[in-house]
Amino acid sequence: DSFGGRAAELPSAFYIRISERLRHKDRAIALWDYEHLVLEAFPEIYRVKCLNHTQYEPTESGDGIYRELAPGNVTIVTVPDKQYHNQRDPLRPYTNLGTLEDIEAFLKSRTSCFVRLHVRNPKFEEVKVSFKLRLFDGYDEAFYTNILKEAITRFLSLWAFPVG
Repeated sequence: DSFGGRAAELPSAFYIRISERLRHKDRAIALWDYEHLVLEAFPEIYRVKCLNHTQYEPTESGDGIYRELAPGNVTIVTVPDKQYHNQRDPLRPYTNLGTLEDIEAFLKSRTSCFVRLHVRNPKFEEVKVSFKLRLFDGYDEAFYTNILKEAITRFLSLWAFPVG
């Protein structure tokens, strides 16, 4: 065979990449295609979410126009990989504007001319969690409250902490 009899030794990442390439054929049509094309081409991106029929256009006031029923619009939202960026606030990671423009140019060459593409940073919303906690006698309340706060933050912000 063309691999010198060592096809079993090829890394599984190679087979995954080939399978994905055969699926999307380097064109962005479905949501999955947009997301995987960006993740493959831009290693500095941790997560990508493709929202079809969604328009998000920032305005000068900073509020922005957000419509969930906008046929023909595709919005790509990215979260950068923290190992490539030194973020001031790791709970609110933003992709730099140069990378967003590169992603938009990359995808425009792979989409239909009828698609209005928007590549944006996420719009973060703070979540307030309220609950009551009762510990067994002899346990330090302040210590376990901090552990619980960190566990909730890790659960809601996967990108801000190392894997594991």
